[in-house]
Amino acid sequence: GIPAEPLFRSRDLIRTLFSQTDYTEPLTLLKWISVAALYLIGRKVNKDSINYLTLSLALCGVVSFLFHLFLNSGHLGTYISVCLTGCICLFIEIKKQRIIRYACLVVSLVLMAVLIVSHSRGAVLGAVAGILYYALSSSRYKSLKRPTKIIITISILVMILIGGVILYKIRPESANVRLLIWSSSWKAFTEAPLFGYSSGSVQSLYMYWLAAFFESHPLSSLAPYATNHYQTFNEFLHLLCEQDL
Repeated sequence: GIPAEPLFRSRDLIRTLFSQTDYTEPLTLLKWISVAALYLIGRKVNKDSINYLTLSLALCGVVSFLFHLFLNSGHLGTYISVCLTGCICLFIEIKKQRIIRYACLVVSLVLMAVLIVSHSRGAVLGAVAGILYYALSSSRYKSLKRPTKIIITISILVMILIGGVILYKIRPESANVRLLIWSSSWKAFTEAPLFGYSSGSVQSLYMYWLAAFFESHPLSSLAPYATNHYQTFNEFLHLLCEQDL
């Protein structure tokens, strides 16, 4: 199938050419053109190449951490969580290629350490979600009896709930900032659900959305956390605000 993101960016390009008020940045379009190119490359390579590509991307994450190539630790954590999930899945799947398997194990341990140092709660949740999805989609889990599946599912939900509370308690101020960003961004989306605000509008218009939110909620307890931001920290909400339904 065709990935959705390049289609959205193609529409952004059309908006850039024909719209008089556009917020699309050239670097944003270039970034997603690169994503589309990587997708096409990924469709053409064989399985062994995918293994090496996964390891290479994971090692790039380690190098990025060592040389501070990411300005935001959250971005680094997100990248590391994806690489960690891929390495662990690769380690489980590969049986015969011992060198790649041991390399995956070593890189996974390093990535876990980097993930902890990044202090990114969203990245931790992302890594856990990816690993859980892989585990629950495996043939071993599907072969279990129904009562066992129910027990495992309930245990996972309880652990996620406890983990969520712990992650909130670690940095409650940051969590409250996210709640404010989500609330104001959601209000902005409800005001333009059909046509959106175009790509890059979150960075350009967020302070206006914030002002509109507090105009409707003047007694909100989130007022102390009102600062400027360039993203919603939620991919789905970000996409809704910029690309509409």
